[in-house]
Amino acid sequence: MSFRSPLLCGLPALLFAGWLIALSGCTSLVDTVFPVDSSRFAEEERRREQYLATHESEHIRWLLNNRVQNGMSKGDVDRVVGEDGERVFDDQKVLTSESVYRTDDLVYSWGPDCDGSVYMLVFRDNRLINFENFGEPGAPAETVEFMDDI
Repeated sequence: MSFRSPLLCGLPALLFAGWLIALSGCTSLVDTVFPVDSSRFAEEERRREQYLATHESEHIRWLLNNRVQNGMSKGDVDRVVGEDGERVFDDQKVLTSESVYRTDDLVYSWGPDCDGSVYMLVFRDNRLINFENFGEPGAPAETVEFMDDI
């Protein structure tokens, strides 16, 4: 029959709790254990703020090209761009443009940017599908000219 001290039985839990408390008050230790590239987030924030202030196509294209990817929810894309996409109800032209879309897919648009381009993305079950990254400024992009009937 082995004898275990109650102190030894609770020692692992006590050490773990102490470690958590130390982490919560020590950001340098947290940054060391879980490094985060803050410059990546700073660039995203700068581009989002610039887009919201000027609606320059360069900034929304950067956000779409570098931060948006298949599988994101509409809310995720809204957060990346910094504004809510609007539901496009007259979406048959977009949905019939490729055979991968279904009639129950939903199209949302962001923009227009200062050049008049609207960025349309297709979602299925609230997840972005068939998303091709937008090219750099000057390169062909998947945009449509803004029309009043959209």
